[in-house]
Amino acid sequence: MTPSEIDGKYIAGFRTHLSDRLSPGSISQYLRSLRSLLNSYLGPEYRPAIKEAFAGIGSKNESDTRHITPADFRKIKDTTALSTYPALEKARRIFILSTLLGGIDIEELPAALSAIETNGRSTLRTGVSISVPSQALSVIRHFKEEFGVSISQCLSTLADDSYPKCLDAIGATLSLRHPLLPKSSADVWVALARTDGVPATVIASAVNNSDVAILRYSEADESISADDIQEVYYAVADTIESSTNHWYGARCFTTAPSEIKERLLYAKTKLGIEPDDVYIPFSGDSAVTEGCDKVMQPMLFFRATATRARDIKRHLGSHAYVYSYRTGEKSPAIISDTEMMTFMLLARVGADTLKLYFPKAGDNPPGLEINDTVIITDGNFSGHVGIIEKAGSDSFRVIVRITGISAVVTAEVPKKFLRGVGDNA
Repeated sequence: MTPSEIDGKYIAGFRTHLSDRLSPGSISQYLRSLRSLLNSYLGPEYRPAIKEAFAGIGSKNESDTRHITPADFRKIKDTTALSTYPALEKARRIFILSTLLGGIDIEELPAALSAIETNGRSTLRTGVSISVPSQALSVIRHFKEEFGVSISQCLSTLADDSYPKCLDAIGATLSLRHPLLPKSSADVWVALARTDGVPATVIASAVNNSDVAILRYSEADESISADDIQEVYYAVADTIESSTNHWYGARCFTTAPSEIKERLLYAKTKLGIEPDDVYIPFSGDSAVTEGCDKVMQPMLFFRATATRARDIKRHLGSHAYVYSYRTGEKSPAIISDTEMMTFMLLARVGADTLKLYFPKAGDNPPGLEINDTVIITDGNFSGHVGIIEKAGSDSFRVIVRITGISAVVTAEVPKKFLRGVGDNA
C-alpha cells in the first residue's frame, strides 16, 4: 500500500470495518492513533493529505461531547420527580416515545402519530414501514389518559424552543452528566441497539434520524430486509421495557409483610431492592376479602425491573404469592404507575373505608359491567375515576381497578362529589 492510497474513502472503509466490533469512542481512539502514526512516519509533506483523509476526526483535547447513556435513559424513564411539573413530564413522555420510534425528530413526530393512529404503523426515514412496538402505543395511550390531550395536540401548541428547554431542565433536574437534547433520543436508541448486539450496518439502516454519529462511518444497506429492521425495533423496545422499574403486588400467607420486606432488603445486593421500593398498605385485618369467608391476608407491593421481579418471585417462594399473568411464562403482573399512585393515595387517606375484592376466576368485580363510570370532583379522592358499585341514601360506593393484582379498591363518596364520565355525564 502506498501513501497516496490513504484517502477519505480508505478511512471510511476502515471505520466501517471497526464499527461492527467497537464502540464509537473506541473507533475514534483507533483513528486518532492511526493519524498520529501516519503523521510521524510519512513526515510534513503528507500532512495536508492526511488531514483531508481524516476530516471529521477530533482531537483528544477537544471538549467532551459524549451522548447520554442507556443508564441515563433508564433514569429518565423511571423518574417520578417530574410529576409536579406538567410541562417537564409531558416532554419526558414525548422523549421516551421519540426513542421508541428510533429517535424520530420532533418535527416528524406529528405525521408519524397520524399514521400510527390510522394503522399502527410508522414509515422510517429510509421508506421502510414498521409495526409500532406495543410499548410506544402504551406511551401514546397513557399520555392522553393522564393529560386529557393527545401527544399530537400537545405538540401543536409547543413553541419552537419549548421542547429543547424542557429537555434541558429535565437533564438538570436529574443531574445527567451530559446535555439532554432532542437528538439524544436517536443517540440512545443507537446505544441500546448496540447493547443488543445489532451490527452497525443494520443500525444505520434502521435508525429513524439522520443526525447521528453512526451514519458518519456506516451507511444504510438496502439489502437489509424490512423484517430485520422490524426486529431491531422490537428488541430495543423490549430492552427498554425490561430495564424499567414497575410496581408488582404480592399476597403474604405464612409470613408477615414486614418480615417479607426485611427478607427482600437483606438480599438487596442480589435483588436490587431499596427501602423506598417496598410498600405495605395494610396491617393486620384492616382490609376484608369479599368473596371469601375469611380476613384478607396482608399485602405487600414492590418496585423492580421485570427481570428482578422474576428473581424476587423465586426468592420469596411459598412465603408470598407474587401476582402473575395467567398465560405464557406466568411472569409477574405489572401494575401501572397511575393505578399504584391512586391505590397509595386511597390507602393513605381512607384506610378505614377501603376493601379489596379478589374475584374468583372468571368472575367480574361486582357491578362493573352494569354501573356508571364517574369522576370524583371533591374531597380526598378528587380527580380519580371509578365505577359506582352500590348506592346508599346519601353516598355511593365507588371502586377503582388495580389491574396487576386482579383487584379493586372501594371507598364511600358523597353523591354530591360525583359526576358522570362520557355517556354518563
